[in-house]
Amino acid sequence: MWCPHLYLLFNARMSHFRRMMFQHVVNGVVRNYLALLKEQEMAHLCNKKCMKRLPCGNHDCDQPCHSGDCKECTKTSIKKLSCDCGEEVRGQCGAITPECKKRCARVHACAHEVTHTCHNKETCPPCYAQVQRTCVGGHDTSTVYCYEDKITCNVMCGKPLPCGHECQEECHDGICKKECKQPCLIKCKNGSHNCVATCHYPHKCPSCKVRNIYLKCKCGNKEQRALALCTSNGKTLQCGTGCTAQVDSTQPRRGPGVDFEDWVIVQLQSFIEKAKKGLIPPEYKFKTTSSYNRRIIHLQAEKHGCTSESFDVEPNRYTMVYYKK
Repeated sequence: MWCPHLYLLFNARMSHFRRMMFQHVVNGVVRNYLALLKEQEMAHLCNKKCMKRLPCGNHDCDQPCHSGDCKECTKTSIKKLSCDCGEEVRGQCGAITPECKKRCARVHACAHEVTHTCHNKETCPPCYAQVQRTCVGGHDTSTVYCYEDKITCNVMCGKPLPCGHECQEECHDGICKKECKQPCLIKCKNGSHNCVATCHYPHKCPSCKVRNIYLKCKCGNKEQRALALCTSNGKTLQCGTGCTAQVDSTQPRRGPGVDFEDWVIVQLQSFIEKAKKGLIPPEYKFKTTSSYNRRIIHLQAEKHGCTSESFDVEPNRYTMVYYKK
């Protein structure tokens, strides 16, 4: 029967054996590689200089005889070369445009002091001088680096759009987006409310949908709920019994030189006569007048067997007279 302890011991011995074999193989490969390099060096062993022409085309390799390619030329050029700023300097052999240690003499976009040296790059490094600059939307001024030409802030743009709204986007450069998703500002046909659709400039507003409205009489006493289109809001109910205000456009005017009390008596007598016959509702409205004249109306109404009551506040207070059948 197989003993578990012997099994563990066997695995440990085998692991150690595998490690030893792997190390032996690696060491053999390394030894072979080093021996090959040594043989190559012995084959090229020479006390003379290489003297091969370097890639620069101007100098020869002065390194000891070697195998492989020669290194790059490290000698200084005999000819004087002009750097980018126009200074004549001696550069490394093979250099096309050398760099001097003076400050860059190029024409820069700003008037700040130049802090970088002469270079042969296409563009100069950015200017890191700190300046005060206003955001593209004109909302705020902040301190930024000189090279930051156009800056933005977190404030809403606010520029007027062709539709009449203000741009709701964050501060930005250029033209605002043409598409506006704000509620339409145009009043409906009867002027009771704004169009409920999303901004649709320059197209016409869509028709208002059916909704609940309240129909009222002219005095506001009677009220009735109904389903109708928005354009139906202009409809009114007819005043009837119980209304405190009647249309008084037919009330005769008091002529010049006519005493107010005499005129009230004539109006009351005509009203009572028509009310008895059922030709008009049993209530009559006297237009807005002074408190003194309203007192006269109350006294004459009582004398003629009617009741009276004043409504509203100054200066729009008026008097209603009611006939008792």
